[in-house]
Amino acid sequence: MLIRRAMVSDAECMIELFHKLDSETKFMMKEPGEQKISVEDQAKVINSFSDRPEKLMAVSIVDESIVGFIVAAAGSAKRNRQSGYMVLGI
Repeated sequence: MLIRRAMVSDAECMIELFHKLDSETKFMMKEPGEQKISVEDQAKVINSFSDRPEKLMAVSIVDESIVGFIVAAAGSAKRNRQSGYMVLGI
């Protein structure tokens, strides 16, 4: 297994994983069919995490396929930099 930062080229595979996770579990935010993000929009999201020390988007790869992801982000204001959120899907 390889874990690395998400790259813009991962956008389509990540969307496929989101759809799969939405249909396999009720623990993700969206219901099956509710995920409406385009490849271009997901690429923009991934790009927004690049070179930002307070943000991380990483993927887990097995046999050249993305099988999981993690998103972690701290607040951007001085008053909330010590707090943040995390999303994990496998």
